[in-house]
Amino acid sequence: MRKFLKNNSAPPIVLGAFIGVITLLPFMRVRVNYEYIELSGALQFIVFVGLFVGLIAFANFRFSELFSEFKCFSLSQSCLLFLLWCAVAVISCFVGQDPILSLKRATLALVPACLVYFTAYSCADPREILKGFVLGVCLITLISIFYALAGWIAEITNTDPNVRHGTFFLFGLEFSQSLGQRHILFNNELIELQRFSGFYPNPNGIGIVSAICLIFLTLIKKDMPKIYVFLLVMMIFGLLLSGSRMSLLLVISSCAYFILSPRLRTKIFNVPSAILVFLFSIVLIFVWAEFSQEISNMFDGSRQEFLSLGERGDGFLKAIEIASQNWFIGSGFGLGAEVVFGKQADVMAIHSVILNAIVETGFLGAILISALWVRPLISEDRVTTVEHSKDLQTLCLNAVVFGLLVAELFDLSVTRFHYIHLVLFFLLGLSSAFQRRDRKRIET
Repeated sequence: MRKFLKNNSAPPIVLGAFIGVITLLPFMRVRVNYEYIELSGALQFIVFVGLFVGLIAFANFRFSELFSEFKCFSLSQSCLLFLLWCAVAVISCFVGQDPILSLKRATLALVPACLVYFTAYSCADPREILKGFVLGVCLITLISIFYALAGWIAEITNTDPNVRHGTFFLFGLEFSQSLGQRHILFNNELIELQRFSGFYPNPNGIGIVSAICLIFLTLIKKDMPKIYVFLLVMMIFGLLLSGSRMSLLLVISSCAYFILSPRLRTKIFNVPSAILVFLFSIVLIFVWAEFSQEISNMFDGSRQEFLSLGERGDGFLKAIEIASQNWFIGSGFGLGAEVVFGKQADVMAIHSVILNAIVETGFLGAILISALWVRPLISEDRVTTVEHSKDLQTLCLNAVVFGLLVAELFDLSVTRFHYIHLVLFFLLGLSSAFQRRDRKRIET
């Protein structure tokens, strides 16, 4: 294996597939006899870092050029934004109420983020790496969707009230998965729908990753049409089985970007847009939290769950109040839940990346993470057509980054040690690779 990789005989698409699998695999879990079989948070970190470091140690990533950029202070704007955000996150640890816990959480989040970001940034062929990464992620998600379908079939065929939801029996063992519920009021009748997660820790996870795959599948449509159709159908199943509102929001916003961006003939964002997106998100969260009851009452005269923020709305309002008390550098990276919810921190969270960033790292950290996120959308290499494969790669990547930006306004994944966190920073690193000054030399 070592000789195989050292001799450069491993195609970039294969390396990308390995990265996609390694990114997701440590986070998977299964419930057997109603007991979860999964890695602990510490083991997830150790397994991921170990596998990833092992892969890049044998593969041909161009870290020598990265080191020379450090020495010459010629890093790209995206890299500088990433490093500045990491620096602010670490500095905020020392001003929080628990520096030790904050530093621990910063290590868990920032070390893997640096690994995936700079590995993607250093790859010799970002286009093939991206295609392989998508196939690797699709493979894990496809297996998970099959497992979710098995649970769904068991749910609709089971007639025994004593059997738990979504449970099937195999080899004398009881197999199930993490379930959620979605309540819909229809004709004055409350309908409860089960939400399935497959091997992912929760239904939102399989939904978000299925949505990401759905957009990226466009990259294989021309070369693998039959596989494209099959995976497209399966990812739609994944979305439906998850019942995830964030996944739907991601698909809608990504598709809107995908359709509109090539036709606008102008940059959608400029540098100040990072600040505007950040400010708009806070206003949107505040307004929805304040008026979600009134908004939901407009439909059928009743409160629909899918329009309600529930406890998230109350959490947003508390977070806004706390953020105003330490607005510049925040209350410490990773301590948002403790600062806002106190003793309920184990079961509560600020379900908004931007708002959570304000609480933990202040306006400075929130602006930096927003700018880092928006940076791929303002690259000088603007997409003008989807006919060229290079343009299609950039367009799909930017569409997913934009969709995650919108979806994560109502969730907290990308600044924690989480598979979505790793996916986003790998994509941001690839975006930086596309924008490198020596781009013409590294393209094939």
